[in-house]
Amino acid sequence: WIDPSTGQQRGTPFQPTLTPGESLPWRTPAVMGDDADALVLADGRTKLYLVGVGTNPPQLVAQAESDELAVPIVSGVAVVGSIAYAADAEDFLVSFALPDLKLGPRANLDAAVAWGPRRVGDYVLITTAQSELLCFGEAGDLLWRIPLDEGPLAGDPLAEGNDFILATKSGTVSRISAQSG
Repeated sequence: WIDPSTGQQRGTPFQPTLTPGESLPWRTPAVMGDDADALVLADGRTKLYLVGVGTNPPQLVAQAESDELAVPIVSGVAVVGSIAYAADAEDFLVSFALPDLKLGPRANLDAAVAWGPRRVGDYVLITTAQSELLCFGEAGDLLWRIPLDEGPLAGDPLAEGNDFILATKSGTVSRISAQSG
């Protein structure tokens, strides 16, 4: 846990209990809320953690953890509203209610994750190996899915009003409706 303004350690890092020789393939975390006082991260196996700041001594601590999942998480985490999202090894986007990380609905992606999930504005976007872009809302519902005819995304889309601005690796820039795709 590093202070970005000084580069100095502010407290001890978060580490779940491990057996000797065990390592975890941590996935990209997501900040929970706009005030960035907690983050949600997946251990790359079968657990998600809500990690926040503890005091005395200053340290990062698990404020909540998910139940053991039957299928490993293979993506990073995205948070929008009171829901955290992560993709699992069976090609489902799994949702977790915050702050207790209770397992919610799973949405079938019909293919492996190629990019994401990522928060863009008030939505979560994800692309699949079948060159589709899917959009989920704050309630955890699939709003739409469209083909990515111009190829894979080149970086994160931008939220612009009620639209997304997308750039693809082939050089195409598109503006699509956030509500309908």
